[in-house]
Amino acid sequence: MSVAHRRLLQRVPVAYAALLMGWAAPAALAASERPAPDLEAGRTAYLQSCARCHGQSGKGDGLDAKRFYPRPRDLTLGVYKFRSTVSGTPPTDEDLFQTITRGLPGTNMPDWPYLDEATRWQLVYYLKSLSPLFDQVPPEPVSVPDDPGPARADVAKGTAV
Repeated sequence: MSVAHRRLLQRVPVAYAALLMGWAAPAALAASERPAPDLEAGRTAYLQSCARCHGQSGKGDGLDAKRFYPRPRDLTLGVYKFRSTVSGTPPTDEDLFQTITRGLPGTNMPDWPYLDEATRWQLVYYLKSLSPLFDQVPPEPVSVPDDPGPARADVAKGTAV
């Protein structure tokens, strides 16, 4: 990621950054086509693919965690940086799925495209089980207004900036 891109992302709210980077793209499977939650399958996949960094219980204290900057996220808090939801609300299932699928460039969070879609969805369900926030607060998507287009844009104000 270039320095200019990082500066842009620092100025753009997280939800818009997620939209720009494609995390808000439609999920690979429609909600009706997703596999039924199987927490044991999700836990098995988590222990095989995630626990080394995020720890057995998801607290971000895995064997490799001390080597990383930034440190792996404490998943038990239910706080995620890359999401399409309002601050203070948990990410959508699609947000989690996209993060697992694409990873987080510039961090040690790898992408996991070699895991089949069903396994990635089981990881989503398992990650949600690690934090009570997902049961207490529903995700609230950020409202992104339509582009006003050049006719409605305040060109003079933009030029002054």
